Amino acid sequence: MRIEFRASGGFAGMNIDAVAESEAFDAELLEELETLIQTSAFFETKQGFFHRPKSGTGEIAVYRLKLQDEKRKNSLSFSDMDMPPEMSKLFNFVLQLTNQSR
Repeated sequence: MRIEFRASGGFAGMNIDAVAESEAFDAELLEELETLIQTSAFFETKQGFFHRPKSGTGEIAVYRLKLQDEKRKNSLSFSDMDMPPEMSKLFNFVLQLTNQSR
């Protein structure tokens, strides 16, 4: 599975742009990733309720996650203000994965 993750903004002014292949991770991490994908219904969720923060709100972070495997593909973006809790768990896990792979 191809994983593309981008995070920008926030109080710390982060700027993360990472790409990884799931084959680079061990079986335990892959199992947890797949569980979070299923729990969050990532591939079934359609973008449509993301509202980009207004300019001047630099302390709000914006995240984009794109996942693609042989059969599925989806890309979702959220800010700190509108990310659903079930997506937050997945996005935080991917953030940790991408931090480990850099």
